Amino acid sequence: KYYARIATGTTVVNCLVHPDFQCVVVVKYSELQDTPAPFMNRFEKFHLSHDTFLSELKKDKNPLIALLLEAKEKVKCFIEEIPPPGIYGKQEHTLLSLVMTHIKMTTDAEGRTVVDNVLISPSGEP
Repeated sequence: KYYARIATGTTVVNCLVHPDFQCVVVVKYSELQDTPAPFMNRFEKFHLSHDTFLSELKKDKNPLIALLLEAKEKVKCFIEEIPPPGIYGKQEHTLLSLVMTHIKMTTDAEGRTVVDNVLISPSGEP
């Protein structure tokens, strides 16, 4: 049997967990400086962003990803032409989030990650 010590404030509980249990802790970049060093030292640290995700997808040279990134750049140019206050609610990663909503990732029979989208066939034809 495998147990994980789960602590909330001053309460610590030993919980039975699956042998393949893994824990992911997400800390916002803006809160990183306020996070206690002893807590952070217990984990491997990775900085993830929309750009990190898309840069990994670009390596596969998937035509769908290339098409989405090209569309993103065209929309970005359009948005930059809109005078202030611009688009209500637009944040730094709004456009990348929109692009990523159209990316569907699956795993094939051999365990490899496959990027697919129901809007465009693998040949690139609509």
